Amino acid sequence: MTRFRNFRDWPIQIKFGLIPLVAAIGFMIYTITSYTIASNNDTRLTTIESIYTPAIEVANSNNMRLERISDTLDSAVSIGDIDLANTTETIWQAFISDLNKLSIGNSAISQQSTSIKETCTQWYEAALPLSIKVIDNSTQARDPSFLKEIVPERQKMRSLLQQCRQKTWSFRENSIRNHSQAVNATKKEAEQGISTAITTGIATLIIILIIGAIVMKTVLKAIREINTSIKDMNLSDGLTGGLVKCTTNDEIGDLADNFNQFIGQLRSLLETTCKQRDQIQDKNNEIEALNEELRIQAITDKLTNLKNFGYFQEALDKRVREYNRANYKQPLSLIIVDIDHFKNFNDQYGHLSGNIALTEVSQRIRNIVRKMDTPCRYGGEEFVIILPNCNLEGAAGLAERLRRAIEMEPIHLEDKDINITASFGAALYQDDESTTHFIERADNALYEAKENGRNQVIIASEEVTQEN
Repeated sequence: MTRFRNFRDWPIQIKFGLIPLVAAIGFMIYTITSYTIASNNDTRLTTIESIYTPAIEVANSNNMRLERISDTLDSAVSIGDIDLANTTETIWQAFISDLNKLSIGNSAISQQSTSIKETCTQWYEAALPLSIKVIDNSTQARDPSFLKEIVPERQKMRSLLQQCRQKTWSFRENSIRNHSQAVNATKKEAEQGISTAITTGIATLIIILIIGAIVMKTVLKAIREINTSIKDMNLSDGLTGGLVKCTTNDEIGDLADNFNQFIGQLRSLLETTCKQRDQIQDKNNEIEALNEELRIQAITDKLTNLKNFGYFQEALDKRVREYNRANYKQPLSLIIVDIDHFKNFNDQYGHLSGNIALTEVSQRIRNIVRKMDTPCRYGGEEFVIILPNCNLEGAAGLAERLRRAIEMEPIHLEDKDINITASFGAALYQDDESTTHFIERADNALYEAKENGRNQVIIASEEVTQEN
């Protein structure tokens, strides 16, 4: 026992045996940590996809279903077909069925889907009877008193439909945003975990070097040669230097050979760590690219390539905040465009031709508006243009140029040219006005243009009193 009181008296085999022991412990910790990180990362990503992917898919489907129901009801009223109006019941049931599927699981998604279902149910259960009422009274469809009687109901339906659109788009955007945040959180946790694993490896390496230095100070003169070789190794570059040199053939020489093998294992371990880090970085880059693609898809209308209704809401809020920061010195205007008799156009020439008309009108809008303006597809055959730093006179002038551009150049189909027109409503933002009231004034002006014969520009009245 006296022989083992001092470390320098220990057998060389025992001294050097501490090095692989520490390496084994460090490698075991690293392996367990890496496996746990990979397993948890895969589990969390699978859970995230199972929660948010169905929500995004349902939001996409229901956005289209909502527009199909609205378009079908408008078409039914236009041609006086009650049976066509009743066909929306099938689409509506699919709409509700998908929302009901989301009512189980994530509480936030469940609450949003329930809110959407309540608002859209209120709209549909009122819109279908109103459409049937108009069809049943088709003989009075051009009676001014009858039209005046149903104006409040129609305006209520438009307001409810706008709420439905806004909620469905908000639900889609929230799902995409939450999906992105959850993926980013998982990414961050994985990066922290791999950083911990690398730190463990480095700490293990440092401990091994310390033990090696102590051992080498306690052995014979031959160990000094090994010590010199180790000091010459380029550890900062990941053990890329030379191996340990020893000219003896005794147990110290054998130990040097074992140590060289151990250095090879460390190099392999570090190489594996770097490869795993690069793989995680590549995966993170793919996720970031996918998030960017989803963001662009979420704000772009696929048919016209204009910004969609959801982007319009955000852009208008941003412009209003800029207007307030500028102390009301820079005017802000809004134009709403509606293609005249578009339902009849679709009924006569088909929806594919209607899509061509929407695409060409959107292109003419892009050709005429300024770079700072924001043209968006509002829904169906309606477009909206945000005009920053533009007064009401300028907005009316731009709307008139758009009106003439649409009227003067026909839509080119395969075998014919079709003339179309559009109606316009323009409004100037008033101090402290809510965006909802701003849109309603422009929409009312558009409604007045359509009631007065269409193919014209109407400027909204500057109302002072409003409900905030």
